Amino acid sequence: MSSGDILLAQSAINLLDRIPASDRARYIDVVIASPFGPVRLAALNLIAAGKSSTDYEPFLWRTVFDRQGSLRSAAVRLLLARGLDVVAQCNAMLGTKQLTSRQVPAALSLLSEQHAPGIVATLTNYVSDPRPAVRAHAVALQAKVLPSLRDEIASRALLDQSRKVRKVGVRLCTSGAFVPLALIKTMLARYGDCRAALAICARDKWDSLASIALIAELHPPCDDGPIDLKQVLRDWIEDPRSLWTKPSGEPHLILSNSEILLRLLGLAGDQAPQLRTRLREAGVDCFGGSPIVE
Repeated sequence: MSSGDILLAQSAINLLDRIPASDRARYIDVVIASPFGPVRLAALNLIAAGKSSTDYEPFLWRTVFDRQGSLRSAAVRLLLARGLDVVAQCNAMLGTKQLTSRQVPAALSLLSEQHAPGIVATLTNYVSDPRPAVRAHAVALQAKVLPSLRDEIASRALLDQSRKVRKVGVRLCTSGAFVPLALIKTMLARYGDCRAALAICARDKWDSLASIALIAELHPPCDDGPIDLKQVLRDWIEDPRSLWTKPSGEPHLILSNSEILLRLLGLAGDQAPQLRTRLREAGVDCFGGSPIVE
């Protein structure tokens, strides 16, 4: 059952029914520690099918903090069926500060799923946790619990020093949260997260061009490897969708900056005339109506 081979482990599980119930608990203890989710689930199914023996409760409490959501939910159902206060115990375990960086996210998910009283305050505490994995999970849950604050939550996440947390911010933005270009510029200056900036600004063709311009202006060392910015700009120029709209607000202000615009035209290379025409047609001219020079 502790085999690193899932087929052998599952075969061993099938033999558990032949073991006397009085001896089964110690074997289930081994199964619960298996690295394979289906094997751990099989152990839970055995517990669920058996009598409500308190011998199995320690295993159920351990599974409450399992990394696999379906197992956590199954364990919670069994504990609740036994009349146990899962939320109180989960809060107590969090209070001990002894849960690992894998167990804390599971505990937070449980509290969120159970609509625990005080979940908002709990998540607020953990979005500042020193462990990036915990912060990232707490931020994602916070956005679910407080959907009206998704913009604010995404903004904070994008300025986190951990790329794992910033990725959560990107996911929030690509699913509807809005952050201004000024914040994206701050993120680029601090962390050089070019891919995050491009992913967020894909929401709008002119925001996308503005993000390319900001990267060209700041020259940040991209934290996850170099980006072929020339190719990104080439793809933008060859996409006709920008012909149907005009930039306004922040993207228009950024693209109207003469230094930024000249960098962008230089980056465009032999496609600079096409880009210049596109910009003029969109009402972008940072030289007060005079020709834009390269």
